[in-house]
Amino acid sequence: QQLRYVNKQSTSVRLQWHPPLHLNGVTEKYNIMLAKGRSVSPHTHNDKSLAVPMTVDGNISNARLTNLRELTWYTAWIVAVNVRETDHKQLMSLPSNVKNFGTSSGSSSAPRDVRSNVSDVSAVIWWQHPRNL
Repeated sequence: QQLRYVNKQSTSVRLQWHPPLHLNGVTEKYNIMLAKGRSVSPHTHNDKSLAVPMTVDGNISNARLTNLRELTWYTAWIVAVNVRETDHKQLMSLPSNVKNFGTSSGSSSAPRDVRSNVSDVSAVIWWQHPRNL
């Protein structure tokens, strides 16, 4: 399904994907799974780790996820859901490829570990760069 992210911001991201190559009926919806962290897998996650489960209509191939936390790593994947016409049973596809991404800071962070040495004729200031993802 070739999941990818575009237009990533400090508290939101837009995900895009392609429909499955082999359909078992009409795609009714997509379940978008978003978990905090980089080492989450569709095969090993538990429901408590899901930060933002979301469903979109089956004819849509993108979604904007909002209300994310700044400076946080996420893992996302999607699953297509079809409905079998004979018995109306829902069938789920295998998970898409997994995408890891980190949100940015909404504003510049302050320098860390600021120190100074001031005399009558000069001033020297040292600092550490702000922490980034």
